[in-house]
Amino acid sequence: MLGISRFAVGMNHLERRLSTLLLPDSRPRWFAVTGEYGEGKSFFRALACENALDAGYAVASFDVNRDEGALHQPQRHMSVLLNTLRSPLPTLRDHQGILDILRQWLAAATREEFIVTLGRLAAIAPVLKSVEDTSHVRRLIANALAAERSDALAASPHLFKLFALMSAGDLVGRSSYARFSAAYRVQLVLEWLKATGHQGLFLFIDEIDNVARQISSNGHPACFRTLAWYCSCRQLQPLRVIFAMTPEMQQRLNTNSRNYYGEALRSQQTVLVEECAVYNRWNTEAKQTTPSVWESCVPLNAVQRVELFRRIAQVHSAAWDCNCVLPEHDLLSLAQSSAFGTTRRWVRACAQILDVMTQHVNAS
Repeated sequence: MLGISRFAVGMNHLERRLSTLLLPDSRPRWFAVTGEYGEGKSFFRALACENALDAGYAVASFDVNRDEGALHQPQRHMSVLLNTLRSPLPTLRDHQGILDILRQWLAAATREEFIVTLGRLAAIAPVLKSVEDTSHVRRLIANALAAERSDALAASPHLFKLFALMSAGDLVGRSSYARFSAAYRVQLVLEWLKATGHQGLFLFIDEIDNVARQISSNGHPACFRTLAWYCSCRQLQPLRVIFAMTPEMQQRLNTNSRNYYGEALRSQQTVLVEECAVYNRWNTEAKQTTPSVWESCVPLNAVQRVELFRRIAQVHSAAWDCNCVLPEHDLLSLAQSSAFGTTRRWVRACAQILDVMTQHVNAS
């Protein structure tokens, strides 16, 4: 019972931190969650998304990887991110993905709501360099609003083209310069969310460790340029961000490393001054608020490790039709051993212990 209480206290702390993050005037509007594998990051991800929905935020997430989750290529992960979008609004909550949600909104909103919302979208100016998308979006909106009847507006092909553009599917195969278009698409989505009654967008970015594991070191500065953009760009104020990683990756993001990435970005001719300024703001926020922006999931204690062993043993028994029982004293002793310093090592040890016990039973 002590172990369960300790875990609950740690999770309650994270929930309080999350509640602060979701306030309208939260500063900074991001924090990081660290923890070893199996220490609750995935559970907190689900909990955070549900709390954000309850607070009136739309939610989205993606896992960093070298393919569709490439952090240094926002034009590649943008459509993946938006495809996970969920809304708390009663008319939209049963739909997922930006396209499905926009189409449902189109079917339910009044003409007046269309006109006001589309007008707000047309007024958005790209925060980075000008992109062709801007004139295209404004032209589509103007053509859609030219419809005289509300039923014609709801069936407008121009709106469907606008929705397709907002889903960012066309950006996936484009070069790194398409990140400027991706930034503009985020602005459009945020403005649409605010116009339709959402508090903003809550974004959970998981598996930050894959920056080091799967992406070439040449791409690391660009990865954190994108992360900084989501976290600290002032024009994305309705966006709230949590990113998750292991303690090892947190050490890679210490002050010296962040300074190094900032210098690398400034030396690249393809990186805009505005991007460097946002990165510097993010780096400053991390320096000023440490350690409050680096929250930790509570490590499993011995009692929780014993419970985890029992659960793994149940799965092992069902798979191999062999019921292996380890004396309580021996199990607790193993759970407290320094040889299994991380939850990941303990999970591996559980499987290995059960395999050895099964082989011994079969041999006898």
